[in-house]
Amino acid sequence: MIVGIINGYYRSGTTFMQRLCSKSNPNFIVLSEPTQHEIIDHIMADGCHKDNLLHGWEIFKDYCKLPRKVKHEFIRRHFEVFDYDKSQWGIMTSEGAVRYLLQPLHDCEQQIVIKSTQLHLFLEKLKDWYGCWVLHLDRSVENIVADHFSYYSLVNSTQAKDILLSKDKPISFYADLVFENLTKYLRLDKNIARNNLDKLVFNILATRKIVERQKGITVLNFDEFVRNPKQHLNRLPFKVNESLLRLINPSKKNPVPDWLIDMIKDSVNYISKYIR
Repeated sequence: MIVGIINGYYRSGTTFMQRLCSKSNPNFIVLSEPTQHEIIDHIMADGCHKDNLLHGWEIFKDYCKLPRKVKHEFIRRHFEVFDYDKSQWGIMTSEGAVRYLLQPLHDCEQQIVIKSTQLHLFLEKLKDWYGCWVLHLDRSVENIVADHFSYYSLVNSTQAKDILLSKDKPISFYADLVFENLTKYLRLDKNIARNNLDKLVFNILATRKIVERQKGITVLNFDEFVRNPKQHLNRLPFKVNESLLRLINPSKKNPVPDWLIDMIKDSVNYISKYIR
């Protein structure tokens, strides 16, 4: 059964929190991104036990712990949901699709925690459906945007700036898909974005506002947690082995260059009028 949800926008610390939860609670099956449209393709190509290049550890290993029938039914539903409805890509916008996709996991006898970056619209409903706890991670807009890029592209080249000022160059972590499906869900014209940075800032601010309106959700600022984790441990809804806090490595956070701070300030001022 689903006992917990860890959610946050992309690059908000969800994968670290997944690792902390998994290592502290070996009785949990902690699944990484079961609501992401490409996840089954990744697992089928690389297997459960391959280290993820971005995060440096086996983020999909717990899929191998699922009972065979549960795993097969989940995979069948996953292909069914995402192959036929691209409006669920990047961020899930259909309540029915979410419930249908996750039901095999909730029917499982083992305790399951879901780590997701796509469930912002339904966190309160998930808590009510499954009687589970929900932890949502937030970060500053500046840090989320900066961590969409490599250090080199931010500091030693114009690559990140060129992508953010473009309207056509693809942005990492499905930002284009999130923007397209989120503006459609909110009935907004996608032409509100002047460039890719506006799309990314809209995604962050709109999902933050949506989460703020939901009740019974534990919201934790991941930047503050990293600075002083012990101060925030009592807010986490799962047991934590404090020795694992050594895994925190603040140096992995990208710097936020002055040029990016100025661009984000402009984008936030512009996009805020569309956030309701």
